Amino acid sequence: MTTSLFSVQVTRARDREQTEHLRTDGLLQTVGFRALLGAIFFSFLSGCGQVRRADYLPRIDPTPFVRPAGVEYSFGVLPLHNAVQLFETYQPLIDKINSDVSGFTLKLETARDYPNYEAKVRDRKLHFAMLNAHLIIPGEDHGYQIIARAGDMVRGLIVIPTGSNIRRIRDLKSASISFGARTDLPGTMMPKAFLRKYGLDVDKQTKPKYVGSQESALMNVYFGLSAAACVSDSTWNTFKKARPEVAQSLHVRWETEPLVGLGILVRDDAPYEHVWEVAKVLIELNESAGGREVLKAIGVSSFKPADAGTYDGVWEFLNDYRKRFGRTPALGDAE
Repeated sequence: MTTSLFSVQVTRARDREQTEHLRTDGLLQTVGFRALLGAIFFSFLSGCGQVRRADYLPRIDPTPFVRPAGVEYSFGVLPLHNAVQLFETYQPLIDKINSDVSGFTLKLETARDYPNYEAKVRDRKLHFAMLNAHLIIPGEDHGYQIIARAGDMVRGLIVIPTGSNIRRIRDLKSASISFGARTDLPGTMMPKAFLRKYGLDVDKQTKPKYVGSQESALMNVYFGLSAAACVSDSTWNTFKKARPEVAQSLHVRWETEPLVGLGILVRDDAPYEHVWEVAKVLIELNESAGGREVLKAIGVSSFKPADAGTYDGVWEFLNDYRKRFGRTPALGDAE
């Protein structure tokens, strides 16, 4: 496992911002910040070169001056919503990054469900990938490096119909409960651990349904096909904006304790100068009005530098989860 240097070095770079500034097109650029980020990604590239893997894909030429124009990288996002809504939500992020970088572009990519999306990461088919916190280390084991994390904590929610007779957790016994996918941290694992803590074994005492996406889980409750749905708080907030007429018929009954949120990783054969540009745009999104609009659309307050230590609380959760359920999901686990 390779540890990102962002968390320490970007902070030091920010401390030097008072010394050297350049103004280009009305935006404040930081010379010290750019220099140190360059050093960070030199370390990133050097560290990546030390790992050899059997499933290593053909390397992208890291030399910026001989790379042909029109290079395109895939940017994977989690299949949280239906395909149309997902692309409407995340395409502004891709557009913003593309407008602020040069020499390459990003294209948005996802999959029909979590296992297929995670299989793309496992098989190294994505250049940049958004992953839930519990899959950061498995992602690194397949040749990815973390470059940023969402600035928000995540929670799991248990949603029931408005006016439901479900008052206590034990009222869910023998009931049908909908989930997006088994491998989803806030939408499945956290709610299942929460329910087990309070005496309900979802796998043995209820009828769990894995329906592919969290929005589908909510719609199952709306149509009376399930007594409850387990989703993340970010999905619920997005759903309320997109489907207010449906959301008003649903009610959040319980929520879990928070954990650190998702991470953004990059494949270790991507050119460091391109990785640097993408990470810089992500981390600085909350510094402009346009960037804040993009963040609002995807339900994230900011992106921040991260390393493995950022996820210590997640590893503690996973250890407890293994004790209760026997194992934790791996990348691309089949439904």
